[in-house]
Amino acid sequence: MCVKVKDSTGTIEKKYFDLTVNAKLKNTSEISETTIKKGDTVTLKGSATGGIGEYTYAVLYKKKSETKWTVRQNYNSNNDILVRPYTNVDYDICIKVKDETGTIVKKYFDVSVFSISS
Repeated sequence: MCVKVKDSTGTIEKKYFDLTVNAKLKNTSEISETTIKKGDTVTLKGSATGGIGEYTYAVLYKKKSETKWTVRQNYNSNNDILVRPYTNVDYDICIKVKDETGTIVKKYFDVSVFSISS
């Protein structure tokens, strides 16, 4: 980038700058299943694009009927997270991605858990 300034005598001064534009942080995390049997495991794969620097991941979950979230994993570099719901109800799962500037983006998944009758 170049900025030019012209004074009243017509003298032009130029100053050059390097400009880096980073893409906006985007949460591209994925989930292995959205319907599982009671006691089975859901695998979450945290991933992102954009932002600045390395990413860290946090995972929270709750029963759909509740308002309080449970932290499964606080922010760290582990991006493969397992969740094993033990109640046959619907759950909300949230994967948060944070970059080195502290920017956080969230992605939500619905998981239905059912039991098998014998």
